[in-house]
Amino acid sequence: MTKLNFKYLYNKISKSLKNNSWIKKQGMNKEYISLHIDSLEFNKKLSKMIVNQDFSAKSTLQLCKGLLESIYPIKSEKECLEEIYTYSLNKTFPHTNKIKNDSNLNICAEVFLKVFCIINDFEKNCNGSSFKSKYPLKFLKDEEIEALERPQEYKKFLSNFKKDYIYEMMKLSEEVMGFNTLDHVCGVHYLCVHIGRQLKKVGIPIDLGRVSGAGAGHDIGKYGCTGEDLKRVPHLHYYYTDQWFKRYNIPYIGNIAMNHSTWDLEVENLSLESLILIYSDFRVKNMETPSGYKMHIYSLEDSFYVILNKLENLDEKKKKRYSAVYSKLKDFEDYILSLNINVDPNKNMFNRYFPLNNTEYSLMQGEEITNNLKNISIYHSIYLMHQLRDEISLETILDSARSEKDWKDLREYIRVLQEYSTYLTQKQKKQTLKFLFENLTHPEDDIRKHCAELIGKLIAILDESYMKEIPSNVELPNAEINSLDVLREYLKAMLSPPSNMIYINKFNLGYSTPTMIDSLFKYCKESSLEDYRKIILNHFDHKKYKNVDVQLFLLDTAKYIPIDFSSEYTNSLWDFIFNILKKRNQALRLGALKTLNLLAQEDLPLDIKSKIEDYLNSSSINKKYITENLLKLKLAKNLNMKSLCCSLEEHININKKLATEIFLSNLKSNTSWIKKHIQIDLLLKYAKENPSSFAMHTVIHFSNLLKVSDIESVRSKAGNAILELMPYLSLAERNEIAIELLRGLEIEGNRFTEYIPTYAGQVILWLQPIELDEIIQDLTIKFKKSNTNLKCLLLKTIGITISNY
Repeated sequence: MTKLNFKYLYNKISKSLKNNSWIKKQGMNKEYISLHIDSLEFNKKLSKMIVNQDFSAKSTLQLCKGLLESIYPIKSEKECLEEIYTYSLNKTFPHTNKIKNDSNLNICAEVFLKVFCIINDFEKNCNGSSFKSKYPLKFLKDEEIEALERPQEYKKFLSNFKKDYIYEMMKLSEEVMGFNTLDHVCGVHYLCVHIGRQLKKVGIPIDLGRVSGAGAGHDIGKYGCTGEDLKRVPHLHYYYTDQWFKRYNIPYIGNIAMNHSTWDLEVENLSLESLILIYSDFRVKNMETPSGYKMHIYSLEDSFYVILNKLENLDEKKKKRYSAVYSKLKDFEDYILSLNINVDPNKNMFNRYFPLNNTEYSLMQGEEITNNLKNISIYHSIYLMHQLRDEISLETILDSARSEKDWKDLREYIRVLQEYSTYLTQKQKKQTLKFLFENLTHPEDDIRKHCAELIGKLIAILDESYMKEIPSNVELPNAEINSLDVLREYLKAMLSPPSNMIYINKFNLGYSTPTMIDSLFKYCKESSLEDYRKIILNHFDHKKYKNVDVQLFLLDTAKYIPIDFSSEYTNSLWDFIFNILKKRNQALRLGALKTLNLLAQEDLPLDIKSKIEDYLNSSSINKKYITENLLKLKLAKNLNMKSLCCSLEEHININKKLATEIFLSNLKSNTSWIKKHIQIDLLLKYAKENPSSFAMHTVIHFSNLLKVSDIESVRSKAGNAILELMPYLSLAERNEIAIELLRGLEIEGNRFTEYIPTYAGQVILWLQPIELDEIIQDLTIKFKKSNTNLKCLLLKTIGITISNY
């Protein structure tokens, strides 16, 4: 057997060193190489290495000594290995800059690394006792690579991993520097691929190329740390790992390899490939033995305590955090164990697996139900993350959503995108933004609203903040795509659509702007707030936008902007509002007054306060414009203008005839949505003042608005007004309103019914116990008889009731 091994290894070395193109590149000749590798001394040393199973760098150097000495003088083996290690390190991380500028040394190193690479490949297959032989770093088989969905990235990784002699550099580091990182990498890669292959057999969607590549490359960055960085290797190696993968444009494997910290589990949703890497990395750690530290693959539980004892600045808070991320790994392990996956790398893979769809849920009890629900949740998360694995797969999902005819399913697509939006890459966020923008002209306004909210969120989280620690002397380059440019792009598209677009689509785009801006500031980072504010306030220019609708949309947007009154950019907002107040169009004046009322609740600058007072004192009070008078009254109260308040109060007295006219006006499609808002406030005020004669009639009117109004904000305003008037109704009236709203759920189409559960669920809570029990019984019967859509609405209503109980 030894003779066969010798012959195999010798032929591999001979063939590799005598390769014509390689010889030409190194400036060597074939005769010189043959003279040395055909010598008796070379053969004896190679045979001894095989017999002793000594595949160290030192033995390899002794094997090649005769070949190398005439190229580069070897003063001492230790010094020579150090120089070769420095050379190989420089190939991987050129910034280390420790290499000697000596062409002979370069040739010497290349010859050594070529032979060392063949020796190491042989060691992986020799069934030796070393950790590297026991858990060899063997990449995927050819058939596995070809079976990958897109094998190009994995092939690129393999090519550069071998070209840079990464494995050889790590092994040299062990002998020169005393670090056994390579053993850790071998163990992690072995466990990753061991689990990954079994999951693939079960039918779980997994990219083995990413699993293998990330497992082998996750700690490359440890070798990029030099000088002061050596003190911070556990924190900085993620950055250098990322840099290596970026240098060779291997983004997907690189993203998994970089984000392998235990703390990365705090991210809500991770891909299966990431979970496997973090799980494997967690279990492969050094074990203290009498002869020093040796690499060991612990059980998950044992590894928990090993890492816990090594954590820096451990306090109760950090221990809680650590326990939380460990519980995620435990859930993951429980899930794969439930599939009969073997997590012990020392045992053979099982032949029989248990896919989830064979589980008999009806026979379960107690904790078993909880555990299996957890497993289903993990499976669905894994499946969905697989669907979002890259731009191509995401585009497939978005195309499916575009062709969806059932709007209920489209809503679910959008909800999924919202739930998993934080995991998307920057390019995927851009893809998603395009899809969401397309749906801002959708006929269903709840879909438009949801899309606008998600556009704001995606813009706010578009900039990829570097989550890992970076070296003190490094400044990250500016990203190709930034959220400021994207915000400018979408604001322009929403407020200045093409002239050939139909009116309703133009209206829907502009109407979505306030919702988008509200969401943007909810999710934006503190550091970006000022830049966003400047961009948005630049649009408040009455000369730029002449369209009445757009001016109203801007006024509605203003209430969501966190105003800094000391900023010069705020002047454009004030100029815009005061210019609108001079307009003859009443809807515009109402919008401007409504915005001023919201801004006046803050500590206004004195000059602005004086300007508002001058306007209120100089503007005429017209009895016909009762909605305008109401807003002026609120503004005067905010500014403590007592004399003006008295005058205005005389002009906003509502009688039954006027209230009837308002009821009629609110149900007309040509009444401005901004006017309807104020008229709802007027009716609410009158109903509170005359509850016995007017409250019920008003609530019925608001209920009709909730069910039929074309504008979402009017429906929401009416729904909130219903809740405000509930205490003013009698017990019988409350019961009637609850039944009326529940019947409203049966209206065809989600356009209107989508909003009713929010208010119906809270109205139910105003009922007496007897009526509440009757409603619950009625809902139970209705649930059994209803279609899927109504069932969803009923469940949502019940959920709202329980959450507000």
